[in-house]
Amino acid sequence: MRKAAQCFEGTRDFRSFMTDAASFQGSTVKRIDAAQVTAADGEILFSVTGSGFLYNMVRIMTGTLVDIGAGKIPAGDLEGILEAGNRSKAGHTAPPQGLYMAQVYFSEEELREVLCRKN
Repeated sequence: MRKAAQCFEGTRDFRSFMTDAASFQGSTVKRIDAAQVTAADGEILFSVTGSGFLYNMVRIMTGTLVDIGAGKIPAGDLEGILEAGNRSKAGHTAPPQGLYMAQVYFSEEELREVLCRKN
């Protein structure tokens, strides 16, 4: 799972890791700066940092890593899943329980823009 998670890093097309591709009209290319799997206190933790995410992208990435850990998907298949651009090639969508957004980073300029839109 640790080695497979590294395949997510970089600027990649994540079409295989999104829900409802038929109605999506944006870019499926996203930049993942870090994707790490660690173990602590009997739990497996998956942390991902990136510039943006598609709908359910992290849940599908998580489910795919769980399927790799369970032996349902060979770890070496992840690169091909990314290249396929086909949601059916990736693993299951992990349930939302236990998943959370830890932090959002904005540049000072982006933060001002967001705050100005609210006012």
